[in-house]
Amino acid sequence: MKTINVTEAKARLNEIIKEIEDHEIYYLTKNGRLACILLNVDEWESIQETLAVLSDPGLMRQLAESERTSVDYSLDEIFGDV
Repeated sequence: MKTINVTEAKARLNEIIKEIEDHEIYYLTKNGRLACILLNVDEWESIQETLAVLSDPGLMRQLAESERTSVDYSLDEIFGDV
């Protein structure tokens, strides 16, 4: 994560975009205060998906139930004599 001011971000926009494509996150400040966050589209979509799951009570119940009833297998049990 990097923090820079808006003026610097404007001057370095192409470079910043390339870094964001490589999953860097930028915090932009304006007048010394946090103004926005720039992040990769994949990161944003992942956050949105996580929020959707966490805000769905039915899905959260299903996940909790699957954790309670899950069965663990050893690699030998899965692959045998492969």
